[in-house]
Amino acid sequence: MAHTFGEGDGSCTGDGDFVSDTAFEATPAFGCEVGRDTCPNEPGVDPITNFMDYSDDACFTGFTNGQTARIVSYWNAYRKAYAS
Repeated sequence: MAHTFGEGDGSCTGDGDFVSDTAFEATPAFGCEVGRDTCPNEPGVDPITNFMDYSDDACFTGFTNGQTARIVSYWNAYRKAYAS
């Protein structure tokens, strides 16, 4: 799975954030529409509580496990390059 925020094409496809546990989302979300599901034929509801979404800041509560792993891998790669 991958979300498609920003693409806005309504196709529920694409590479999104290149993380498999992020639910598909056909169009950007605004506000805190809990239970919003713009891709009903795909697993999961729109990730409106995800920091990577376009929802209002007050809605955000975290990242998926896959996003967290990706963030950590990039962080470790960056830090390793500058470690003394």
